[in-house]
Amino acid sequence: PYIAANQPSGGGHMPAIFQFWDGSLTGTVDGANTRFFLSYPVSRVVVGLNGSTLTPDSHFRHGANVITFIAPFIPQPGAEIMVQGWL
Repeated sequence: PYIAANQPSGGGHMPAIFQFWDGSLTGTVDGANTRFFLSYPVSRVVVGLNGSTLTPDSHFRHGANVITFIAPFIPQPGAEIMVQGWL
């Protein structure tokens, strides 16, 4: 699913921030859901979980507008997820 959001200006050199509060990051944080959706596709991401930066392919996988967390890094209730993405 895609949700309307502001894409970064500057030709993709500035990161976009995806967050739950503005609807640009969606998914259920329940300890079981592994897939979270960005409001639009990006070519690369930096993902943070509870203040720690995660490693691609070890902690999560990224494809277009989907972040899939890998166990045991599946977000638990109350987790803080931060995603920065570049076009």
